[in-house]
Amino acid sequence: MKKFLTIAFSVAIGFSAFAGGNSKTTVGAGFSLPISNMTMENLSGTPIDFTTVTPSLNIMVNSIFSSGFALRGVLDIGIPISSDIKDNIIDYDKSIEFLIDFGAGYSFINTDMLSLAAFGIVGFSITRYTAEGTYVDSSFINYNLDIGADVVALFNFTHFIGLYASFGVRYKIPIYSAFYLNDTVLHDNFDTSGFECVPAIGITFNF
Repeated sequence: MKKFLTIAFSVAIGFSAFAGGNSKTTVGAGFSLPISNMTMENLSGTPIDFTTVTPSLNIMVNSIFSSGFALRGVLDIGIPISSDIKDNIIDYDKSIEFLIDFGAGYSFINTDMLSLAAFGIVGFSITRYTAEGTYVDSSFINYNLDIGADVVALFNFTHFIGLYASFGVRYKIPIYSAFYLNDTVLHDNFDTSGFECVPAIGITFNF
């Protein structure tokens, strides 16, 4: 993961060197609701489809240059909710999901009051479901490489504060999925992949 973050940061710096002009940086914090439709190749070879809804904290940074070139970073941390997981995979007590995304794109509208930009996105996600027992815990953990796109609208009340709304789509490429008993891997010879949409809304601060 450190290697992925280093590469993403280096690419962002490289893009910004060619962007030209001054940049406007916006930091936002709010609420997102990732909705995933996934397929897991289970141990018997029969695919299991499941849907998750993940109420999340959304933190984002956008930089828009005077040329229109734009950069984006997003972090979502939430608690996935899925009856499909409980019924078909693991009857979990605890769950958590992290999504880390980076993007580059173009701002079609860029005024003092309103900005509208589209981004190509690449990212990384981790989801974990844990069933706590008296003596042992069982877990299902899933890692994905995410690719997709975001559309982001920024509206400024003043030069400092405003609102943002965004909508993203991701295809989740399987990296690693496994069942654990405490810290011991039970099974890891299967893939989990699918699509996710990520609507978000929140408050922005401009710098």
